[in-house]
Amino acid sequence: MTQYGRALHELGIEIMCANTPAAKGRVERAHGTLQDRLVKEMRLEGISTINDANSWIDHFVEIYNARFSKALAASTCVSRRSRTLVITPNRSSSE
Repeated sequence: MTQYGRALHELGIEIMCANTPAAKGRVERAHGTLQDRLVKEMRLEGISTINDANSWIDHFVEIYNARFSKALAASTCVSRRSRTLVITPNRSSSE
């Protein structure tokens, strides 16, 4: 088990993987749309350097989120109270 898996287990969180093509497709479609839109928006803004892109990206995210985000269906908080979690690195048996 990975450190990530152990941390989730300790917190009582079950890992749910996207094992169906439909579930994977939704995620990949969103990433593909975002990547495609990002390149086009940068081209329209005349951005051609990494520094210009880094300066502009927060503006893009704000506009993108305003256009595509949706309001929560319920305002009830379903999270549990935080606990302190200490993760220690794996130690090989040779140490």
